[in-house]
Amino acid sequence: MVPTIVGVTVRLSDPYLNFLKIPWFPEILIIRLQLVRMVTAMLEIPRILTAAAAALLPLSGGATAVPRPQPADTLKVWQAVVSPGQTPVLADVGVDAAETTRELVLTPSQAARVRAGGVRLTERRPPAAPAGHGVFRRYGDITAEMRRAAAEHPDIAKVESIGRTVQGRDILALKVTRAAATTPDGARPATVYLGAQHAREWITVEMVRRLMHRFVTGHGSDAATTALVDGTEIWFLPVANPDGYEHTFSGEPGARLWRKNLRDNNGDGVLGTGDGVDLNRNFGYRWGWDDEGSSPDPAAETYRGPGPDSEPETVALSAFQRRVKPRQSVNFHSSAETLMYGVGWQSTTGAPDDVMYRALTGDGSASAVPGSTATPLSLFGASNGDSAGHAVNVNRVPMVIDEMASCYTAADSDPADAWSPDDCPSEFEFPDDERLIEAEYQRNLPFALSVAASAADPARPASVLHLTAPAFTPHRFTTSAAGTGPQTVSVVSRKSLGTPTVTFRINGGGVRTARTTAWTGGRVYGGTDNLYYDEYRGQVTGARPGDRVEVWFTASGQSSDRFTFRVTAAPATGTLVLADEGAPASRASVYVGALAAAGHRGATVWDVAVQGAPDPLGVLGHYRNVVWEVGDAVSESATTLAVRDFANEGGTVVKAGPTAADGDAVGFVRYWLGVENSFAGTGATAFRGTGELAGVSGTFTGPPATSALFDSLSDTLPADRYPQFAARPAGTYAGLTGRLEPFAGSGMAAVRTPDHRYARLTRTVDLTAVTAAQQPKLTFALAKDALGHYATTVEAHTPGRDDWTTLPDLLGATSSDTPPGCATLLAEHPFLTHYLTATPEGDDCTPEGTTGTWAGQTGESGGWQRTAVDLSRYAGGTVELSITYVSAVTLYGTGVYVDDARLEVGGTPGAATGFETGLDPFTATGPPPGSPAATTGWAQSAAVRHSHAALTTRYGTILGFGLESLPPAQRTALLTRALR
Repeated sequence: MVPTIVGVTVRLSDPYLNFLKIPWFPEILIIRLQLVRMVTAMLEIPRILTAAAAALLPLSGGATAVPRPQPADTLKVWQAVVSPGQTPVLADVGVDAAETTRELVLTPSQAARVRAGGVRLTERRPPAAPAGHGVFRRYGDITAEMRRAAAEHPDIAKVESIGRTVQGRDILALKVTRAAATTPDGARPATVYLGAQHAREWITVEMVRRLMHRFVTGHGSDAATTALVDGTEIWFLPVANPDGYEHTFSGEPGARLWRKNLRDNNGDGVLGTGDGVDLNRNFGYRWGWDDEGSSPDPAAETYRGPGPDSEPETVALSAFQRRVKPRQSVNFHSSAETLMYGVGWQSTTGAPDDVMYRALTGDGSASAVPGSTATPLSLFGASNGDSAGHAVNVNRVPMVIDEMASCYTAADSDPADAWSPDDCPSEFEFPDDERLIEAEYQRNLPFALSVAASAADPARPASVLHLTAPAFTPHRFTTSAAGTGPQTVSVVSRKSLGTPTVTFRINGGGVRTARTTAWTGGRVYGGTDNLYYDEYRGQVTGARPGDRVEVWFTASGQSSDRFTFRVTAAPATGTLVLADEGAPASRASVYVGALAAAGHRGATVWDVAVQGAPDPLGVLGHYRNVVWEVGDAVSESATTLAVRDFANEGGTVVKAGPTAADGDAVGFVRYWLGVENSFAGTGATAFRGTGELAGVSGTFTGPPATSALFDSLSDTLPADRYPQFAARPAGTYAGLTGRLEPFAGSGMAAVRTPDHRYARLTRTVDLTAVTAAQQPKLTFALAKDALGHYATTVEAHTPGRDDWTTLPDLLGATSSDTPPGCATLLAEHPFLTHYLTATPEGDDCTPEGTTGTWAGQTGESGGWQRTAVDLSRYAGGTVELSITYVSAVTLYGTGVYVDDARLEVGGTPGAATGFETGLDPFTATGPPPGSPAATTGWAQSAAVRHSHAALTTRYGTILGFGLESLPPAQRTALLTRALR
């Protein structure tokens, strides 16, 4: 059987998948991006995204003169229609999806790479916008205004520098409180309003500036304002990134869209595309946790810097927070129209303080800022080293992110005014219109005021939605597998009430109590984001199977809501079979039997299709191991989150099945079980354990229709730098190999994927003794791991003649469709005019040339595929054949690979060319006349990357097949190893 890859797991990150399930998804359209291989195998939902790629322009008016960059470095705005399968294209150019909705902000060279990925780009050239009002101010004007406010109101205001920037500018903040000059900083409950951490977000500066004037001028005339000024301390930091902000006023091409600070990363004295650090990714807390929440690439807009707290702007803000100890803060950004709070470094992760943030900001049904959405940050987009996480967990300062409106929203707000969304140069360039700016300020004002009003008692915020932060939020469940043993129960409780007591009754009997203690967290998460609320756990004892237990919590005379659970028998063994087949379980008995033979007799089965997701405390907490069998189904997020909680508290997970890595909406399979990519293939006939499963092997008794291959996350995030994600190979298949390893044997022919390449793998075939009736063919295995303006084809001609053509694949893989970027390919490689002709407009091609026609392949193959070309037309003579890779721009990928080449005559294959030690009888030939000179070409290669049938991590094992495929003895041996 020929092994083939028949599918690739499409892994859109979790917010995308979560947003599909909640009603306000159409208003957000945010996609978190991961550098993973995707294909467009999901819903083709075209969406307009905004992303800011990091490219850079010169500084003007700064403390240090910086040479101007070349025009190629300038940023432009592009309209893009992106399908889910094309999201890696955006990640490749350093996109930050957390602030994007409608367009891409790219240099021309970056735009070329995005186009190479098949994304349709149109440069946005809006008509002349209505004349601006000159509302937005440069940094010098802002600081002068702050100093003037302090001078005019010395009784309540003082200005100070909290630090200096890379280029030596003061970072100014204005303090407003009664007797500001003589009252020690932080003496009263403080609130901080922060703007322009990202330079281009001008509307945030206006928000903070106007708030500043409201408090300064409203003191003594407005009762509510006067009370806040007299009783609390309010700080205004309009521009947290003065260098970058000032640069956006420089007038240089594209400078308006600059995001980062002005760190000269490479020290060359020239501000270029690889310079600047994202000040919202440079803080020490969880800095560089992964490459999804921040980037190690200096050219990326989320570049986190060379180390934690490396930037003076970061150090200054952190020191200010430690000194003043604010009880509330708002970090204004644009333009996602979202209020965000809580954990950001890991997807779909709640925390105790979420209780108070929900009351302050709202939830999915209502928002404290009308028209915006309130959401936990972990549902919105991954971020690590960000200001909010560091403020809360290092400096003990609550922080909410207020993403303000885009230019498009503002311009569309009044159909009768002069502004239209078409006038917007980009979403970040809020209209310079006093009325629209004031309207956006007023939209956010009630929320901003409620934050200051909450500083006196952050745990019970002054909600504009009249929401109340409950004193207690019990963790509810309905089934306990405790048997006669203790059952752990949990509550999130307001810390000011003291440590709560767990109170319970069994079968309606007498009231019993037990102590609780604060939960300090598990192996990876928990025990954080708990400034004013915390999670407490206690144990219910004395119940027996069949009992009903009513539970509630009390503290300081207050009581929580109650919940009831029923007790079932305790597990006979510490192992649970989690049957998650998408229908009532049909394979679970195989696992129970194998576990029994492995010493785990009496394993319990939990059938998700019948019983729903198991609760991590009520059910999973009573087991040491979970063997999670998925059959051909895709697990729901609720089940995955429960298992993640189980693993976080020390449990071991074994997940098995050809879809084990599919539907990874919360990143559990990726970050906990080590799967970077998953590929479904056919042809696997046996499993051989390696690593921690070494010694386990077996022939599949009923070969599965498909089996999964896994790329290890540690190949992308090396274990020496990211030990928390260390993944180890644990098995291979017979009959099925990965995309980037030889089809057979240990060698293959490979051409890597730099741009502007015309590489031929050439062989002359003597067919003088062969007739056309014998149907001579060349067959070979081909794997393509590339995306961009490139193609593979088989070129053929009679030696000494200019009768070149390309040969179609007899198995149907080629097409006469012209390759992407055909016009660019022709310009780079004029020899292609033998098979392609440019259209009169010059932007496309037709598949006929001067001597032949076009038949080629593009895109990723997802693995090895057989290719066969008919040589009958050359029977009775000789033919020179070239397996050719030709490119103009290759966006990403490792290359194109050939293996197991055979000449077949009369239906009888000849000896295979396996490229074990060289290319013979093929040779690597250079590009034809007119193409750029080649520095390298086709060469013999070993595996570029190995894919695996199994992986192990500190949390467990993932298998790309179900245990039912193995004989009973091998099932037992495998589980024995996996659970030891």
